Amino acid sequence: MTKKFRTFGRALGLIFLLAPLAARADAPQGILDLSQEDLTKIHNLDGKWAFYWEKLIRLDEPSMMGSPDGSPPANRKSPSSEQSFPPSSMPQPDTYIPVPGNWNGLKLGETLTGKGFATYGLRVLLPENHPPL
Repeated sequence: MTKKFRTFGRALGLIFLLAPLAARADAPQGILDLSQEDLTKIHNLDGKWAFYWEKLIRLDEPSMMGSPDGSPPANRKSPSSEQSFPPSSMPQPDTYIPVPGNWNGLKLGETLTGKGFATYGLRVLLPENHPPL
């Protein structure tokens, strides 16, 4: 009898451990697809984000958010150390890195330490006709 209870308890525990994973949206390859999700709920941004080592890429321009004409904001110039790209010409990331996480120990030709800078990128797909976030 106790063997049955232990087996049942383990199965029930496994269900409770795996249940949150079933409803969780993931972001593989820097894209989080929320086009079929209820946006009144809170969603995790966890997943593999695009990672651009030692590059500052402006992701806040309208062109990064899918502006129809791809034009930058009026009267705004990007500093020469930063780059802006329309979505169709975004540079290839150096890799995709798990978020949350850090780059310590990541191998990109060399093993990265905590010193340096990078751009993380995540493209979020929204339902059709939904305003930009």
